Amino acid sequence: MKDDLCIVVIPYNGNGAQGNELKLAIRGWVTHFCHSNFKIVLVGENLPKEFDGHDWMVLMESKRVPERAGSYRQHLDYVNCFLKVYERFGDQTSGFIFTADDVYAVNDFDLADVQVLKAHASSFCGDPTSTNGWKRDMAKTRALLDREFLPCVNYTTHLPQWYDWERLLMIYALYGMRTESYVFENVYYNHYCGRRLPELLDGNDRYRLGVWSKDDVKKVPEAMLHKIWIVNSVDGWSRELEDRLCKHYDDWSI
Repeated sequence: MKDDLCIVVIPYNGNGAQGNELKLAIRGWVTHFCHSNFKIVLVGENLPKEFDGHDWMVLMESKRVPERAGSYRQHLDYVNCFLKVYERFGDQTSGFIFTADDVYAVNDFDLADVQVLKAHASSFCGDPTSTNGWKRDMAKTRALLDREFLPCVNYTTHLPQWYDWERLLMIYALYGMRTESYVFENVYYNHYCGRRLPELLDGNDRYRLGVWSKDDVKKVPEAMLHKIWIVNSVDGWSRELEDRLCKHYDDWSI
């Protein structure tokens, strides 16, 4: 029996691209996602046209939202992008997978692997005075969860995550997230999964190798044997990482 349609949403801004990370991320999905019926939805600005024309790829242009005082623009962009995807696919799917352009599958996985509840840490704080908008939003999100008497587990794993449309739209409305930015992963999962114990990603898990610095690239060969995903931060990206991923995928033309 054919699998139900699964959509994989990658918010994207071509102005911030590093190397061939997007192409490698897409190659990972095409090579290793064991779901027979899926589409990759690339949504955002300056989308690369080279991916157009494949029946498993959808390109959706979405202009960035205006800057808003006290909010982190990227998180408002995510809300805007997801709402546009919902307008197109909300009547076809119950939810979607959110992922990034620097997340590379290196071994086979299925939807159940994505849906395993995973956490980066058992708690988080953030910094309300930081010059970094993401850290300020972490602090604002922590304050929100404290006011709501909700857990404060850190679900920002940088891995693919499953979101239910109905639940996501409900927290958008409940917390005014169209105009007030929060770390949506932490709002969503702490709101709905407060009584569940997530699997903490401690380095010994089978899910993630984080390449957070250029030194971490030495861990890649071992990770390719035992992990599902390799992910990188801006600081972790390097030509060596790209070369190792290219070699893994062998023929990585799309």
